[in-house]
Amino acid sequence: MIKIYKTIQDLNEDSWNEFTKNKGLYYSREWLISNENAFSDEIYYLIHYHKNKIKGFAFLSIIRKKIEWDYYNVHEIFQNYSLDDHNYILVGVPFGYNSGFLFDDEDSFNLLNNQIENLKVDLKLSYITIVHCDNKEKKLFQNKGYTSNLSCQDTVIDLKELNNNYELYLKRITLRRYIKETKHLNNSDFTIRKIIDFKHIIQQLATLEGNLLIKYGFSKTLDLNYSKKWFDNINKLYKENSFIYALYYNNEIIGFSLFIINGNVGYFKTCGFDYEKTPKNIYSYFNLAFYTPIKDLINLNAIYYGVGTLVAKTQRGANLISKYLLVKK
Repeated sequence: MIKIYKTIQDLNEDSWNEFTKNKGLYYSREWLISNENAFSDEIYYLIHYHKNKIKGFAFLSIIRKKIEWDYYNVHEIFQNYSLDDHNYILVGVPFGYNSGFLFDDEDSFNLLNNQIENLKVDLKLSYITIVHCDNKEKKLFQNKGYTSNLSCQDTVIDLKELNNNYELYLKRITLRRYIKETKHLNNSDFTIRKIIDFKHIIQQLATLEGNLLIKYGFSKTLDLNYSKKWFDNINKLYKENSFIYALYYNNEIIGFSLFIINGNVGYFKTCGFDYEKTPKNIYSYFNLAFYTPIKDLINLNAIYYGVGTLVAKTQRGANLISKYLLVKK
């Protein structure tokens, strides 16, 4: 049996947590509450139940206008197929790097896929797009007539084999680079502090993140009110499992990174800077995203770093994980 819900908050919390246990940050109830309406107010949770237990789910956003922030790299791929950038089903958790399609077995997969294809017809949509699929998911969807494209590469730093030893991490990377990128910070009036409850600096975080969005051409997506609400949700819902590494100068925050812990895995989610007040020679991004957090979180199994800046991430120990975008008319 498949039931359709309009928000994660309508699902039984215990049932959902049991089904998604150890499945990663992006299927957590907290993440979905914070992000489910990021791309559309028209969303569907398709939940497959068997004997009153959840066996599978798919998260759908109905896209009827262009998404300004091409987070999934869909527009370039759509152009290759002469597809429009609106009027389709997007299967994928907003701002996450999983497919938004989770199932216990192939029977559950088939039921959910059939329901999605029926919805496409009922809602008079043009096609279905499924984002951030792994290799196993890609093969299943290809067997259903989907075409696949490499859309992006997620990144992860494996910490399990380091045995809580930061020195072993440093041996993985170029020591000369590490010394260059940390020596000026260590011998300056700039300091990095960890902040667990960051509700009192949400305005600053939103502004600093906004600077980064503007610098890298995402100014159309800049909405400080949305950002403040998002930071507030993350702070309240994840509590001690979300925290900020803040770069201070003269008691003013001029840069930050945000990390979230899910199980024994960390996730680097965003950052921001006051570029006018942050000298280049203290390498604020590398210290806030890599060296300070990894030293602090060395007991974790891994830290995921998301897409983008792949050279910087691989040079500092990250491995690449290929993700695929599937399309079906």
